[in-house]
Amino acid sequence: MTQTIDNIRDLFEILMQRDNLEDRLGLHQVVRKSRGPQLRLRFGKRTDIGYEPVVVERPPSLRLRFGKRSEENSVPAYMAGISSEGDN
Repeated sequence: MTQTIDNIRDLFEILMQRDNLEDRLGLHQVVRKSRGPQLRLRFGKRTDIGYEPVVVERPPSLRLRFGKRSEENSVPAYMAGISSEGDN
């Protein structure tokens, strides 16, 4: 068991030395690209502080409403007005 731990420790030290050598010589440099905004927006995350949501005003939807009606706009009163005018 101690032999395995020593081997792992030696391997780790070798890798660290190699990494330090590559850093000094400039051979191994990782360039991280920033994620585009489309990736953040796809998952619903946006960290921009200056971002203000755009409020889009829509016209009210036309809905048929069933239930209480005012007497002045009722269908029977409308129909009575049509029949009293004559030919309609």
